[in-house]
Amino acid sequence: MSEKSLRNKNFEKACAAMNAAGYASYHWNQYYKDDELEQQIHQAANMYPNHAKPEFEKDPDCVLFYDGFGLDTRGLALNYLSALLDNGKKVKYITTRKAENHQPVFEETFRKQLEDGSLDVSYFEPGSKAADKITLLLDTLKSGRAGHTFFYSLPYDVPGLIFMELIENITTRYFINLTDHAFWMGTSCADYYIDFRSYGSSINANYRNITEDKIRLLPYYPFINRDVEYTGLPFDLQGRKMIFSGGALYKTLGDEENRYYRIIDYILKTYEDTVFFYVGSGDQSELQKLQSRYPERVFYSEERKDFYHIYEDAFLYLNTFPMVGGLMMQYSAIHGVLPLTLRHGSDGDGILIDQDNLGIVFDSLESTEAEIDRLMKDDEYKKRKEAQIRSAVPTPERFRDNLKRIMDGMPTEYRIDLEPADTQDFLHSYRERMNDDAVFRSSVARSCNKALITSYPAVFLKETVRKLSHSSAS
Repeated sequence: MSEKSLRNKNFEKACAAMNAAGYASYHWNQYYKDDELEQQIHQAANMYPNHAKPEFEKDPDCVLFYDGFGLDTRGLALNYLSALLDNGKKVKYITTRKAENHQPVFEETFRKQLEDGSLDVSYFEPGSKAADKITLLLDTLKSGRAGHTFFYSLPYDVPGLIFMELIENITTRYFINLTDHAFWMGTSCADYYIDFRSYGSSINANYRNITEDKIRLLPYYPFINRDVEYTGLPFDLQGRKMIFSGGALYKTLGDEENRYYRIIDYILKTYEDTVFFYVGSGDQSELQKLQSRYPERVFYSEERKDFYHIYEDAFLYLNTFPMVGGLMMQYSAIHGVLPLTLRHGSDGDGILIDQDNLGIVFDSLESTEAEIDRLMKDDEYKKRKEAQIRSAVPTPERFRDNLKRIMDGMPTEYRIDLEPADTQDFLHSYRERMNDDAVFRSSVARSCNKALITSYPAVFLKETVRKLSHSSAS
């Protein structure tokens, strides 16, 4: 569809088709690069209706930061914006209109910069034409004469990637690799690719064919809004030890041996003074089995804004499996709570600094349970490990200084390990969960793909009915 639309010079339909293909590839996640899609992005850039590239004298102190997500505290936007502003940069921030008046922490954190103009915000309209979004990005770049441009967006953001293609050799382009574990488009659209761990750098070098001179490693820190009040636990903890875990529940499913839930079962069965608390969303069926087996000892809550306070009451943190929760692992380390992690290939590697030497990642169910036994019985051993783990997350100052090094054209202080990562188990878990029909429908019938409605009217109708039915049921 995208190739035919490009031949027919139908720019909007080509962009929509590429977006749909990228969306499906991201959810299928069985390869890390699609050379055909990359070439089509280049072709689309050449046929962009207002193809003339902007010309201006670059301002090295002005940065365009394109945020395709528009989230508040989730993700890395606050980290990068804080570091850029602390480094004395003026920032042109572009995000979705959906974020307007829905980013309270962003607005409070940067109140001073928003008032003095060092941080300027623009919005693109969700569902707008690809050409209109690209024009907004180009106009904003030109108005600020930005010498640096950061791309932080969805893995299949076709208009954003065409924009990145169009500004080659005009501004220094940085691609923030948020979803390093998955397929994304844009392997030839940036001057530097910023990874938060060596695992992502390894995949970039070995599976995406990005050259080593373009790869930069910058571990992040979890941005904490300490103004959120702690609402406490939904149970009485007195005289008991809480094992805490959390994140999207799909990360705990898909393992044929059900090892994550077997570990929880082992803890609850062996240590009667323990309770288990999970905070997240998704399929609760396995948790419900545990709740029936251990009444009043297994608790669940939907996502909570104050979730990081829960670590203050935790005895241990159990990482999700077969998919590791990186951000939750970092929150755990900051609080000095040991995040016990069962290894699943290489996909959980490098989330913490010097992770291999922290003694928190285990290769088998048996070794994980043996460590739990020792931590339960040996307080001094547990305290020594907790003291060590607090320094395993970079400080905001360290993040800021290393980002400056990247923008000055230098590598960061962190050593990059480009040894090929083992991704087979991880890719297998995606195959196990894949629903071909659902992914096809959701990849095509999206607001940004309205140009495809005449080609797939039945798909749009079916997906609309499904969403309406789900909405009325909830």
